[in-house]
Amino acid sequence: MFQFVAGVSKMTFFCRTSSNDELRSCDFHIGHRRFFLISCLMLAIIHACFQCDSTPVCAQEADFVLHHNFSDSEPASNSPSDWGESNQSSVPMPSQSYAWSSQLPELSVPPTAAQTFRPGQALAPSQAIAPGGRMYRGQALPPLTVSTQSYELLPDGLIYRSYLAGMNEPGLRSLWMCEKEGGGIWDFSLGGRGGMIRWGSNDLGKPEGWQIDIEGAGLGRLDLDTKRDLVATDYRVGVPISWGNQVWQMKYAYYHISSHQGDEYAIRYPNDTRINYVRDELLIGMSYTPNDVFRLYGEVGWAFKIGEGTRPWEFQFGGEYSKTTPDTKDGSPFVALNAHLRQEADFGGGLTVQTGWQWRGKSGRLIRLGMQFYEGKSDQFVFWNRYERKIGAGLWYNF
Repeated sequence: MFQFVAGVSKMTFFCRTSSNDELRSCDFHIGHRRFFLISCLMLAIIHACFQCDSTPVCAQEADFVLHHNFSDSEPASNSPSDWGESNQSSVPMPSQSYAWSSQLPELSVPPTAAQTFRPGQALAPSQAIAPGGRMYRGQALPPLTVSTQSYELLPDGLIYRSYLAGMNEPGLRSLWMCEKEGGGIWDFSLGGRGGMIRWGSNDLGKPEGWQIDIEGAGLGRLDLDTKRDLVATDYRVGVPISWGNQVWQMKYAYYHISSHQGDEYAIRYPNDTRINYVRDELLIGMSYTPNDVFRLYGEVGWAFKIGEGTRPWEFQFGGEYSKTTPDTKDGSPFVALNAHLRQEADFGGGLTVQTGWQWRGKSGRLIRLGMQFYEGKSDQFVFWNRYERKIGAGLWYNF
């Protein structure tokens, strides 16, 4: 028996039957008390995020965070020996107060220019300084970025990005899979997600601030063994509201999803009982990105309107190894893991593993080519109580 332990709850993914030696799925048994404790724990973590000061401060040098007034009359008073290599030029600038912090937005300079300075040196917003000056008393400093936040209509990029291995996320995908019982299937999605308005920075790589998005997708399945008959389609639409900085991101969202059998499938299997699967849900999610490669996330959702066979609660969590800065033409590898637990399956669900090669553009949009393995309850919700094990190749375009 293989078990996964999360917090105070024990969840069994697979177990062996007594009649034969085949693996089958087992439900995740979480009592109401344990479920309440898990919910409280997630809310406590979310609350701690807002109390966290993400500005990096060195424990040995309080000077890692420096507040300094630039003016056209103030001389460069610090010794260059304290700061290592640096650009020595000085450009007059109106008196303003800035902070040394990796969380401040960026200057309007070419993206390849490194912004560095020493105390007392005034910089014009258009001045690009050559790389260097990154040491202070022998210690490496975080990058200095200075700018203001502002409103932006239809911004590029997302503050809270969709999960790479999420099976029901909006985007474009094409998966050619071999299912253990159903043969060849073609899972696909046609949709996307984009920003409507943002209050924050305009950094394309990791924008900060608040943002309202809109998303929608049709997630379908074709049967490759029966002339590509349409088996089922899930329709999803939502409005996420996100907040984030360089390390933490939060998402508050409403979404609607409904699942439908395909006409050809209904004709071929007239005795197959149709389930009216519908969810109108509110959810809250949290994402932790300590650097430009790793990401951990988790979310909890509660449906205030449900259809036949549907239950209110669901959980989703996972991790990603994926470069978030622009790739070269050679690309870079990625690995993604996602677990989706649903109350209607007695908090059972599905496990998704992806790996392959990716190419990310300057806008944050991503093309991926790789392999996917899925095991658990069907990700086509009209068949939510069916067990599936499938593996195959995929092509993704993520927003």
